[in-house]
Amino acid sequence: MISAFYSCNDDNNFNPGKQTTEYAGNATTVIHYYDYDPYTGQDYFVEEKQFSFNVLVFAKKPLQTGNTVESNPFYLQINPNRTSSTSAEGDIDIISSMIFAVSTGYGLLQYWDLAYNGNQISGMLTDNHTAEAAAGNLIWAMDDIAGLKMLMPFPMANGTQLSGTLTATNISITISGQSKDTYRKFTCQINADIN
Repeated sequence: MISAFYSCNDDNNFNPGKQTTEYAGNATTVIHYYDYDPYTGQDYFVEEKQFSFNVLVFAKKPLQTGNTVESNPFYLQINPNRTSSTSAEGDIDIISSMIFAVSTGYGLLQYWDLAYNGNQISGMLTDNHTAEAAAGNLIWAMDDIAGLKMLMPFPMANGTQLSGTLTATNISITISGQSKDTYRKFTCQINADIN
């Protein structure tokens, strides 16, 4: 009889959909702010801002409720490490799916379509679920409300892209897209090691 043993940290055998893996590291977000010119009917560039923050990334089994299972190869969650602070400009929140309560029990909303092959990860935000008031993928940015600047969570627009690498010891990805209102275009680079 031949037995084979391998560590969950062996990248050749790593399957993020079989176990929970937590990563901690840093993220850098660049936001291009735009505004609308009512005289020309066109959006115009206002400013570019860059932010850095600590980030936590979780990869685990696809979410499931009853017989409904997330179709992605794994569940992905990305959040700022908010242990000592609240949300800040440039922060992002990413979830590939979410379980929610309904009158008959629980339902599942899927946001992202993810692909994973040979440690390469790619994906697209295909449904931000703003119609259900359940936006879970957010870019935190400034808004001008009646002359008062306020930090707000803006739902990411469908079509937001994700690509990079995911191994047993590291995740390095780029997320690029825009807010649903199109006035905040962003790129976020994340690099995190196993926690």
